[in-house]
Amino acid sequence: MVDGLNRLISSFRKIDLLAIPKMAFLPLVMPLLSISKNYFYQNGANGITVSADSRPEIWENVFQNNGFAINVAQNASPIIVGNQISNNRSGIVVQANTSPILRKNVIQSSKEDGLVIIDQAIPDLGNSSEPGGNRFRNNSHYDINAKAAKQVIFAGGNNICKNRIIHRQCRY
Repeated sequence: MVDGLNRLISSFRKIDLLAIPKMAFLPLVMPLLSISKNYFYQNGANGITVSADSRPEIWENVFQNNGFAINVAQNASPIIVGNQISNNRSGIVVQANTSPILRKNVIQSSKEDGLVIIDQAIPDLGNSSEPGGNRFRNNSHYDINAKAAKQVIFAGGNNICKNRIIHRQCRY
């Protein structure tokens, strides 16, 4: 888990800012951060938190027995694909002004909710032309809890039971 992330981080070039002339123009191009094929297990708080304006790809990871498996906060817009998320307090929590894209994840057996949507967050769970392909099952309270969401949530093309969703405005 950590070894893969350490290899990725160590592959970034280090720039000596003192060696750059004051008038030099340095284009800041951040490589796309990819977090994949890791095992997040028994973290007391979150398996992973994505925050600020970050846009990582989180794919093919296993999240088990964490607080929140994936916590998406502030203005983050991660792409979350093909993860196995099980036995956490809650699977994925999206809040503030986030806009994550969720595709082909299995979110199951959460002690509370599979997906929690809060405030202005607008997760992309799919639509009729691009199905989400997420599978929600056996989450203790709700598969999708959007009761505190202030936006209309679309959840097209997912494997979910309509009676396992609590919402103010959700279309599936």
